[in-house]
Amino acid sequence: MNNYDFYIKDRDRYLNKIINSDAPRKLIIAGPGTGKTYTFRKLLEKSLKSSNKKGLVITFIKNLVKDLDRDLKDLADVRTFHSFCRSQITKIKRPHFEYYPNLLRIIEKDLSILDPSFKKEKTKLDSYFFELKEKKIEKAIKIGDYYNAVGHTDSVYRVFKYYELHPEAIPEYPIVLVDEYQDFNLLETKLIEKLALKNPILIVGDDDQALYNFKNSSPNFLRNLVKDDRYEKFSLPYCQRCTKVIVDAVNKIIEVAKRSGRLNGRIDKPFKYFAPDKSLDSIENPRIIYVHCSVENKNCHYAGKYICNEILNMPRSYVNEAEHRNEPAVLIIGPRHFLDGVKKELSARNLPIEERKKERENGYNILDAYKILLRNPESKLGWRIIMEFEANLNIENIIRNSISKNESLFKYLKAYNDFYKSNLILLDILKKVKSNKDLNQNEERLLMSRIRTPLDKIKSFIMDQNIEDADDRIESDKESKGPRILFTSFEGSKGLAAQYVFIVGLNKGHCPKNDPPDDRDIFKFIVALTRGRKRAYIISYGNYAGNFLQRSIFINYIKAFLSDEVLVDKLYMRTICRETRK
Repeated sequence: MNNYDFYIKDRDRYLNKIINSDAPRKLIIAGPGTGKTYTFRKLLEKSLKSSNKKGLVITFIKNLVKDLDRDLKDLADVRTFHSFCRSQITKIKRPHFEYYPNLLRIIEKDLSILDPSFKKEKTKLDSYFFELKEKKIEKAIKIGDYYNAVGHTDSVYRVFKYYELHPEAIPEYPIVLVDEYQDFNLLETKLIEKLALKNPILIVGDDDQALYNFKNSSPNFLRNLVKDDRYEKFSLPYCQRCTKVIVDAVNKIIEVAKRSGRLNGRIDKPFKYFAPDKSLDSIENPRIIYVHCSVENKNCHYAGKYICNEILNMPRSYVNEAEHRNEPAVLIIGPRHFLDGVKKELSARNLPIEERKKERENGYNILDAYKILLRNPESKLGWRIIMEFEANLNIENIIRNSISKNESLFKYLKAYNDFYKSNLILLDILKKVKSNKDLNQNEERLLMSRIRTPLDKIKSFIMDQNIEDADDRIESDKESKGPRILFTSFEGSKGLAAQYVFIVGLNKGHCPKNDPPDDRDIFKFIVALTRGRKRAYIISYGNYAGNFLQRSIFINYIKAFLSDEVLVDKLYMRTICRETRK
């Protein structure tokens, strides 16, 4: 048996244990790039053969859904958690309700008006839902009923409560596969428990990739499942995405972190390099590239210039592989203020950058309201959103009277005659836009003064069948040519992969944010590093915007796996520019 045969047989041994198990509840602990999609496919093929029915795949990570759906759509219904709940809410909620992802932002404001005690608590309404504080939730649900609307978080709660009261309504599948369980909060895990009552279930997670504590998720929910005797436990140890140096560096990060008193309660799991897939890439890229930029300010973007040069010299075979995989060739990950300078340099070279954009004011966009009203001109929710953009309304008085008395919102809005009529006029103009009718100059001027968005973007927005949710949207420069480049945060990088990964801001107070690093700092660094298929770069700064910065302690963690330091300063820039001209 040669060395490659050993790797393949050992990987298949782990896989076959999972596929051949008839346990109704399975738990896989698997690190990044360890072949979860392939495992899902094998399990779904087995369940389809025995039941002739498609399974269900649920993940919290939107980045994963597109790839999973592409690979598994013939075998399963692939959903984000919120998409699944939205599909279920149509079965339990009265018809013609509005689905508005940011509904809780509206309800939160209304609660602050109606209930002074809520305003004093200064707690995000989402947290009450995430933690199942039901007495705190009751009033919010009633306000949602008043608007005949549901949103992201409250839809999960409504589905959970309905299943609790009507277990016969829990849908049945030959198998339910749940990915990225470490990103679920208490409410979401309780809903998964309901699905497990009537369905064979397989849960996959990795507590080293738990990033979403902003939604009250915790790796402890996954860790508790490891102790749950109802679940048969498995692992997928072989990383088929990353090179040997990245795998070794991740294992070193975990070793140092544990020695420093971090990662208490962590699930021990093997994370191994898979030579049959990654030996050539590992030979070509034996080190993580460490770059230190002497200075960064609004007139001097050394990191951006260096990254631009590396991208332009990327082997064509790497670009082709990224295109074949339908993923970006380059990921640039870090805090937004460090990304901005890099973005400017790459834009100046007309490289095709993509980034996640938020275009919402206070969590929503006025176009959301008009889009709702185009479907239903009497929608309370549509008019309520518009109220947030009107300075001359006595919103508190309107809310107190309409909701507390359960009276029509229009009874009070119509008292503001100019407000009401001007918005009806705008709706008529938007109807023309939606119908592809030309606008006269006055109509176009009125629309631009109110919405302040280019007409083509307004049309694109209102023509879309669904209101986009509040998550970042990817915008790209389609006119540029070259390898695809995506800018993202640490959290936004989850579910992504690329040939090259650049992690910027490897400085104390930025990455890691805390001193000493906490568990989440460590998880963020691990997630960012393991996005790379071929090469990873870490970039620190000496002086940023006039402030001297200390280098990240993470550099010391993985010092044995780094290249010699590449010092990017004025002299380096002269050399690069001279070589580029040649």
